Amino acid sequence: MNVATLAIPKTVAAQKAEEYAELSGKQRNKEDDALAHLYKSIAKSGAKVINILDAFRQTGLNEKGQPKLAIARADWETVYFHSRRIFLRYWADVPGAGGFSSNSRWNEKARSVNIVLPRDTFDNELLTKHDLKSFVPHIPPALRPKINLKNFHILFEVQSWEEYPVDPFLLRRIQGNLFLIIAEWELTPLEASLLEAMKKGESQ
Repeated sequence: MNVATLAIPKTVAAQKAEEYAELSGKQRNKEDDALAHLYKSIAKSGAKVINILDAFRQTGLNEKGQPKLAIARADWETVYFHSRRIFLRYWADVPGAGGFSSNSRWNEKARSVNIVLPRDTFDNELLTKHDLKSFVPHIPPALRPKINLKNFHILFEVQSWEEYPVDPFLLRRIQGNLFLIIAEWELTPLEASLLEAMKKGESQ
């Protein structure tokens, strides 16, 4: 997947984490705590960091006005993109915005679960007016987390919203739009064909 990421060496991250940890109570603020958490996470794994809002803005829309990327919680089987929906009343039409959920209907009450992209993420003149659906990529056994999948997200490239995706990132949220890239993989055409056939069979 061709998206911009932030690479920080483990040694640099560890040094930064130590600097923030040494701040006294009166010196510390919430920004320090967030940065300390970020650097501590990177120091442990050496993983790259991605800002998903930047990724969606960078990749943009395809010729049909559909997002070229999708994101889902890792325990979802399908993900729906709701064009122009955010945390307002259901029928609010927010230019260039969009939200991802596991439900075919947008539910503003699911704020802690939905993934929302704000106003002007996409070119509103080109952005599709239709909601979209995709299967969520299968995580190979060697890369599958040992803890609950609801703690992770999958960002993937959408070759076509009608086809099974093959090029995902496994992510873990740090804070806001910042995520650690835990793993990256690519499904073979055979795997994608089998999984797509199984999913379509289940939904019939």
